[in-house]
Amino acid sequence: MIQYKFKKYFKNQIYCSRWANYLKVFRDVTRLKIITLLFDKNEMTVEEIVTCMEMEQSAISHQLRKLKANHIVKSRKVGKYVWYSLDDFHVLSLYQMALEHSKENFKK
Repeated sequence: MIQYKFKKYFKNQIYCSRWANYLKVFRDVTRLKIITLLFDKNEMTVEEIVTCMEMEQSAISHQLRKLKANHIVKSRKVGKYVWYSLDDFHVLSLYQMALEHSKENFKK
């Protein structure tokens, strides 16, 4: 019985660790701005994101790689352009909840 509880606890610890690493991706202001753009526009090319954010393409590409590695954004190539969008509705939901929560806290 004790061994079973330990295994269950250990498994939850692994999920908690993964979740903590996932949330670290949202700590960067540039990445949050990219997520916000993709939330508003649904899909954008790297060039469009660079233009909107007025940053170097290499800096934007670096952040997009981190977001893609953590399954926050996805990409598709059409001709010479790579289009980015939020990965799925879970990311949208997480973003919306965090945005609403931050708005409520700023009102206080």
